[in-house]
Amino acid sequence: MIKIGYVSPTDPKSQAAWSGTVHTIYNALKRRYEVKPIVISNHTRVEKILVLVSKIKSRLFHTAPYQDNVSKITAKVRSWKLNKAVKNLGEDHIDLLFVPAGSTYISYSSFDIPVVYLSDATFHVMIGYYYTAFTKKQKEAGNYIEKRALQCADKVIYSSDWAMNDAINFYKINKCKCSMIPFGANLDAPDQIRPKSIEAKQLINLLFVGVDTERKGLKTAVDTVNELNRNNVTHKFTLTVIGSNANWLQGKENIQVLGFLDKNIKKDGKKINAAYVAADLFILPTTAEAAGIVFAEACMHGLPVLTYSTGGVPTYVRNGVNGFTLPLESEGFAAKVEQLINNPSEYKTLSVNARQLYERTFNWNVWLEDTAKVIDNLVQEF
Repeated sequence: MIKIGYVSPTDPKSQAAWSGTVHTIYNALKRRYEVKPIVISNHTRVEKILVLVSKIKSRLFHTAPYQDNVSKITAKVRSWKLNKAVKNLGEDHIDLLFVPAGSTYISYSSFDIPVVYLSDATFHVMIGYYYTAFTKKQKEAGNYIEKRALQCADKVIYSSDWAMNDAINFYKINKCKCSMIPFGANLDAPDQIRPKSIEAKQLINLLFVGVDTERKGLKTAVDTVNELNRNNVTHKFTLTVIGSNANWLQGKENIQVLGFLDKNIKKDGKKINAAYVAADLFILPTTAEAAGIVFAEACMHGLPVLTYSTGGVPTYVRNGVNGFTLPLESEGFAAKVEQLINNPSEYKTLSVNARQLYERTFNWNVWLEDTAKVIDNLVQEF
């Protein structure tokens, strides 16, 4: 059996790193391989000193604050620690190193075993998208660290075409080195899901799931439901909100606020699943998204999606197939809901397509099969 060294800043058995995705991928790989965690903490004394020095310099000289992914010193320290950890394994050798979302851990590394690097974005595509406050010097450093990491890796796996295409076009990484394998749903799959129907329904329930409510577009979702209730006299519309219990949401007749729910807690996971089952449409007017796992979860429940066409979203939401991806800043969400109400056969087709996409693509079993091809071939060729 192939033995994999799995690199993480925390114990991958916990849910702490990368919103639980590091944990999910770890569990998926364990179903096929022997996986040994290699924990490289990013809370060491050196990094604490770097943060402190950066804060002092920022106050005295008005320089940019410390950020680990644009610090070459941090990248060198982490890479050195990972190199040392791999060498110290001794007889407990590994056949391959798997590094999720950790460019700083391999950017100054060199190994005599193959390396697979996985990410949902490149540093370059995040500039001006998620990253909006970097100086020119920091941007140059971040791109330098990213390129070195991509050069160190023998194979790179991305979760969207958006990210993979940037690695190829901006960083000039060979296409043969890259694979695009979408993430799966992070909820327990119901035993059976039937295609949803909107025909003859008078109460239409929209579902919003997101913690960063400003970026995810909660206000737009609320405005959409309000607009629908003002203009449509034959139907009533409600919005169920998971991820926020903000004061401005409270006491509104057409909004059900479930607040923050932790899918890793069994009772919360059941509430989330129940909300998907009860919903007719999934709405997420996100303005920046690398790879929305919630889209895979909507597909799992056969739930058509309304969202913006941005970042990695089009990999998960195929316009006119399992939902609609509107141009950024478009206010056409209500019109799309009306379109589906008036065309229940179109709605049902979207629901069927969504479920099929989940079964064929957006689940961790498929992810593992596709990733295993990359790992097995790489180990065999190395």
